Amino acid sequence: MADFDRRPFWTSQKQWDPLLETSIRKHRFENSRKVRSEVIPDDGTNRIEFFIGLTYPQFLQAYKEQSWTEVEGWSQLAKVLNGTLKTAWEETLEADFSEDADRIDTNWDSAIDKLIIRFLNCKKPCDVQWRYHEQGYAKNPFDSTDHHFRRFKESIRHTRRLPQGVKPDPSDEEIKEWYFRTYCKKHRFAFLAMGKDLDTTSMEDITEFMRLKHESDLNDGTLHRLSEERKTRSNGSRSRRYEAASTRCSSPQPPQRQTWGQEP
Repeated sequence: MADFDRRPFWTSQKQWDPLLETSIRKHRFENSRKVRSEVIPDDGTNRIEFFIGLTYPQFLQAYKEQSWTEVEGWSQLAKVLNGTLKTAWEETLEADFSEDADRIDTNWDSAIDKLIIRFLNCKKPCDVQWRYHEQGYAKNPFDSTDHHFRRFKESIRHTRRLPQGVKPDPSDEEIKEWYFRTYCKKHRFAFLAMGKDLDTTSMEDITEFMRLKHESDLNDGTLHRLSEERKTRSNGSRSRRYEAASTRCSSPQPPQRQTWGQEP
């Protein structure tokens, strides 16, 4: 049950700047036939979604292009891992796949599941992420609806790649309902007030309706006011923290207790 109390492993906002995907130096593989493959390395600092969405799919493509043997493939993965993620992979091999006979293609899925579980220190990471999509995933009011839609679907795809827990994968209808709930109450109420039926409305149609609401909020100044309110709250919080720090620094320090034999 403890896994259900975990915070999500990624949110609606990616943990890395998209520019990183093109600026980071990739690891290059090249075989005797001069076939080259490139893989973005991962050290775990960008959270597990970076590995699931970028590094591992690129590595699988390199596996095919380089025509590695089964044992070779298992040793090559370590070349695109660094830091704590590499440590987790080495521990996984030592604990569960120490023999060459274990390092076969049919064991890859199991090995990657064990790697993810060990790296996250969570036995049911898929359950954690499904719970977040169901209860906590929300649209950033300043993101376009198209961006939000793409990111939501991407997050769903990546969640399916996490090791399975006890919670079954959601149906398409459940995912659609979760997606609808990512929008603010005001826009959801407007959708229902129009007499629209969620059961017969596609996610694309929901996105189009919400796009019109988003544009309306842009045009009537709602988003501008929200932005200014957030700035005001943020500045107020910084001011209070500064005042609290100043008070602590200016407060007289209690006198040092003098011990026997110590000069005053």
